[in-house]
Amino acid sequence: MEDRRRPAWSRHPQGSLVVSALRMMALCILAVARKLSRHGYSKETPSWGQVAEHFLLELCGSILETKAFDTV
Repeated sequence: MEDRRRPAWSRHPQGSLVVSALRMMALCILAVARKLSRHGYSKETPSWGQVAEHFLLELCGSILETKAFDTV
């Protein structure tokens, strides 16, 4: 496992800082979207997995081949 080549950004201090900042921003966006989306009139919020799946499909839905997953 340690012999595997690491990407250039993961060996650079600013690269790992940028990736961690992007991760924090993405989590904050998902948290706000999860908090604002409610199921009907109840106060239940969707799960983290449902929110992440929704964002993935919204952002990348046009390039994903979803027909392959419909039969599963």
